[in-house]
Amino acid sequence: MPSSSSTAVPVIPTLWAPFPSAINPGQERAARANVDWLDRHRICASPREQAWIRASCPEGLAARGYPLAEPERLRWATDFVSLLFAIDDSYCDEGPLVNHPADLCRIVTQLQWVVNTPHARIADLTPIASGLRDLRLRLDELAHPVQVARWVATMRTYLLTQTWLAHNRSAGVVPSLNDYLLVRTESGGIKPFTAIHDVMGGYVLPERDWTSSPVTIYAEAFDLIICAENDLVSYYKEAVTGTSDRQNFVDIVMAERGCAIEEAVAEVVLLHDRTMRLYLTLRTQIEAHAGTELRRWLDTSDAWLRGEHEWSLEARRYTGRNGVRRPAHHASRHAHHGLRPEPALSRRAHLLVERARRLTQSDRNPPK
Repeated sequence: MPSSSSTAVPVIPTLWAPFPSAINPGQERAARANVDWLDRHRICASPREQAWIRASCPEGLAARGYPLAEPERLRWATDFVSLLFAIDDSYCDEGPLVNHPADLCRIVTQLQWVVNTPHARIADLTPIASGLRDLRLRLDELAHPVQVARWVATMRTYLLTQTWLAHNRSAGVVPSLNDYLLVRTESGGIKPFTAIHDVMGGYVLPERDWTSSPVTIYAEAFDLIICAENDLVSYYKEAVTGTSDRQNFVDIVMAERGCAIEEAVAEVVLLHDRTMRLYLTLRTQIEAHAGTELRRWLDTSDAWLRGEHEWSLEARRYTGRNGVRRPAHHASRHAHHGLRPEPALSRRAHLLVERARRLTQSDRNPPK
């Protein structure tokens, strides 16, 4: 449940993102089209809410994540980012349903139905459901059915996890690290983007690549890197504004370990950097045996990691509605050397490494 009291403000280092920066030249056109799209579907309840979504710069995230996307695909990605912001603002992080999981479950059921069966007539669609339906129908035009199915599966899981978070908020529950680690990469809205990297490039990643063990672990590392960074930068905003709901890596480490905020931040940074090292190692291994489509998908993953990192440093979404800026600090890599790692976080990173090593080897030498 959001707190009205102020939380100690931590020092958040600039995180490690060793990839080149790029941005799609169609960003401004996508921004103008997004304003029209938000208006047409009445996604935002008020001009103030629309101004807040626009200040969050959805086109900036989409343009950095998909620097080579054609205009129509970039517009789709921009609209999708803005819709996820609206879902967060209306149902998850803020809004009247944030502490009412039963009511949120009703909304989630409608959204899941729209994702799954967009052609069905549904009475009393909410504006957000209408926007999601439009995105689903447009995706049918842009993507192969197998790509649509991947996105639908990830969206359904993302929506379901929002009810878990709402229950925690309403009951004042701080989840265990193990539980949070299981849910966080699903609840963060990252997997639906992983599922459309190839759609944004105008090609189809073969199913044998999408479902291969090394790519699955690689995608999990990708998701965890972004979620760790999101939790760190959003924690800074929550600390400054006194709005923490304690559904955040930093809060959970402090609660489970009884440690100071500085040590909790360092542990989450450690998780981020260890997972980044795993990501880079896996990328090298996968690329050595990758076809053209998989190589392009790997490149897009790199672009998204760098783009999300740059966007999070600038976006009003992580500075609060009052625009409180996070001070710059040195990069994270090796800044936490010598700290004792939190067992649950270390175990997660260790298991990812071991699974990656074992499964990559098995894929390289398949049984005859």
